[in-house]
Amino acid sequence: MRLQQIREIENITIGNTDSSFNEIASSIKILAGDFNDVMTSTSLAELQRYWNPLKSDNLDIRTWPAANPALDLDHIFVYRGQRWAVENMEIPNKQAEWKQVNWPATSDHVPVIAKIKLLEQ
Repeated sequence: MRLQQIREIENITIGNTDSSFNEIASSIKILAGDFNDVMTSTSLAELQRYWNPLKSDNLDIRTWPAANPALDLDHIFVYRGQRWAVENMEIPNKQAEWKQVNWPATSDHVPVIAKIKLLEQ
């Protein structure tokens, strides 16, 4: 099922199927959320045909469960036809400025936060 969903996202992304997104093939595209899948999975490997995962060196990307993250299920992708710079990326479960947030009471996942800049479209 996940692979079918990824392939539908790909078809919509390149404008290969009807969708409610006007001129999607030439639009700025960012795909983010809870994929319920780790980066090494077959479905996310398929997604990387058209999308690049945002990465930050030495960043622990585990986001689930919020109480003690063990898996990287939440991701941000940018379209391969565009060039992006990652200005900042964090998983705010261990940083001092986020210590006051009770992540398990907020969600079952810790969020992925990124500041990115479009360099080329």
